[in-house]
Amino acid sequence: MRRNRGFTLIEMLIAIVIVGILAGIALPAYQNYVKRGHASAAAADLSALSTAVENHFQRTLSYPATQANTSAVQAAFPTWRAGSGEFGFQYTRNSDTTYTLEATGTGTMTGCNLSLTSTNSRSPSSSDSACGGFSW
Repeated sequence: MRRNRGFTLIEMLIAIVIVGILAGIALPAYQNYVKRGHASAAAADLSALSTAVENHFQRTLSYPATQANTSAVQAAFPTWRAGSGEFGFQYTRNSDTTYTLEATGTGTMTGCNLSLTSTNSRSPSSSDSACGGFSW
């Protein structure tokens, strides 16, 4: 008597369908998790930048001029370094006593924009999906 070994075609197709369903559920959840992590890192960078701006104000009693991109912001505030490579940072001096910090998503984070003001007003100015559901 000959004994068959291995899987039948039906068994293989069922296994492939199950793996496909699991991947279809897990992949979007993982992508949102990664986006939320990048947005959280950008929020931490904004908080650190706010500390550097306030430190500058304490030393000079004025806020510096507006800086339009990440490298200019880093030059204006040498104690701060952007750790999130998925975001570009901007510092805007609104008046002698107020400022706004913005993190704009690039690459996979396009559409995710975070802001922090001198009054500690925080806002993600984007849809939930762009920032992976991040909120502060």
